[in-house]
Amino acid sequence: MIRVEARGHISAFWTAGVAIAAALLTLAALAVAFAVTATPLHRGFILVASGAFGSFAALEQTVARSALLILTGLAAGIAFRIKLYNFGAPGQAQAGALAALALAGAVGLPAWLMLAFMLPAGAVAGAMLMLVPAVLKIGRGIDEAVVTLLFNVIMTMVVSVVLVNTAAGVTLIRLPAMIPPPLFSAELGAYGGLFLAVLAAVAVFVLLNFTLWGFDIRAMTGNARAARFAGIPVSATVLRVGLMSGALAGLAGACMIALLGRQGIADLLPRVGYAGILVATLAALSPLAVVFAALFLGGALVGIESMSRSIGLPIELVDIVVGLMLTMTVLGDTLVRFRLRWIRPRKVTA
Repeated sequence: MIRVEARGHISAFWTAGVAIAAALLTLAALAVAFAVTATPLHRGFILVASGAFGSFAALEQTVARSALLILTGLAAGIAFRIKLYNFGAPGQAQAGALAALALAGAVGLPAWLMLAFMLPAGAVAGAMLMLVPAVLKIGRGIDEAVVTLLFNVIMTMVVSVVLVNTAAGVTLIRLPAMIPPPLFSAELGAYGGLFLAVLAAVAVFVLLNFTLWGFDIRAMTGNARAARFAGIPVSATVLRVGLMSGALAGLAGACMIALLGRQGIADLLPRVGYAGILVATLAALSPLAVVFAALFLGGALVGIESMSRSIGLPIELVDIVVGLMLTMTVLGDTLVRFRLRWIRPRKVTA
């Protein structure tokens, strides 16, 4: 008989080893892609590195992408801690982006002052989109993973109708194409976004480790049923964590509007939203480790996109890389946390 058993204490060495192994295996898969397309191996990886760090413009793109990944990674990480499976970061980020963009079009304020309204608006929009799955989970026990994935589809349709409207070839709602530029140059916007994202990571770390809400969350991390018997308000904690998770994802969408404008709502935000799950997994749900995982993944994704354009590979290669890394990270984490034990049946004596 084979039995699956949970291991005891898992050291940080093995946790980090899983992330490193996943990255190395993904690089090996990328090398296979180079071989299939007859691209010299050294040239392919040089193009990836130069695309991410080879110029100031490339570095700004890497920093801006990393800032968005930090926020979506925090959104996934804080929810996964209590087994609230929020896979809706793409839709929540799109909701935050639309709210920020609509507010920018309705309020005629200077850019620096407009930002003070756009960021909270994006956070509120993302939180409201997560409110429904959280309430359905608490009240009816409905699987939040399914609901959040459905909301991603709905938000993709909303973005298509509001901004793209490919069928009619026109934009139904006239929204500003870009935030007024003087205070939002590429360099200032990228590093300002990274500062905001790191600040959010520190805030989540402080919340989890030095507040009563954080104690409730950490108590639910191990066993929600035991936490309920210990007097922890489980339903209220699930609701708070759901709103915080959605707010962080919505904040990522609002930041993208401030950094890049509206052109990334339909394509970049879904990619960043799903990649946030990988960031949280690589960081083992640690808020501070999310920063480093996002910087690594942000550089890798920007570099792969640049390389794909240079040698004519499909841009979907980025999604393949994210999927491979996520699969290998989850598989490695499972192998580290659980083990197979062979149990020999005992002989029955007469």
